Amino acid sequence: MLALVAAGVGAAFVPAGAARVAPRPVVVTPIDHPGAEWEVAVVWNRDRPHPMTAHFLGLVRKTA
Repeated sequence: MLALVAAGVGAAFVPAGAARVAPRPVVVTPIDHPGAEWEVAVVWNRDRPHPMTAHFLGLVRKTA
């Protein structure tokens, strides 16, 4: 996502921790609002299975 922003494709919502790895000239501005929440999801390409994907999904299911 940060690479797309750096390439000028647009803007994005990212975790605030992205500021530590954001390339120049990307600016990460915290959203300080009590209503701001962050829900996440896992995405993967089911047409390109990989053993690490299955392992990662197993770990996610254990902690969810």
